Parts: sequence; structure tokens; C-alpha cells
Amino acid sequence: MRLGASFIIAFTTLLIAAARRLSLGLEATANELAVYASYCLEIGVIPQIAPYVEYGRGGKGRDEEEN
Repeated sequence: MRLGASFIIAFTTLLIAAARRLSLGLEATANELAVYASYCLEIGVIPQIAPYVEYGRGGKGRDEEEN
């Protein structure tokens, strides 16, 4: 499993927990969990898109020399 996938799973879990707290009327706790969930999503998505940004433009990576 990729490193970023763990953070995306954590995002989903935290967001579900936040929704549950909100349904119980614990708005402050739900907001805090939602903030942590957004951090996990950001941390998880960056490693997922980094290879596309690095190698996707022009088809050349940093290891390939331009002639």
C-alpha cells in the first residue's frame, strides 16, 4: 500500500467520526475532527499526485537528460 493511502484512509475515518459527533450535537469536537481529517487528506494526496507532476509533463523525468 502506498504511503499516501494510509492518510486517505485516516481522512475517511476521521470524517465519519466527525459526522457522528455532529449528529450527536458535539459541534466543536466535530469541527476539530474535520480539521484533522483535512490535514490527513492533504498529506495523503500529495504523494499520490507527485509522480504525475514529476513525470507527466513532457514525458521526461528528472533522471532523463534532454538532448
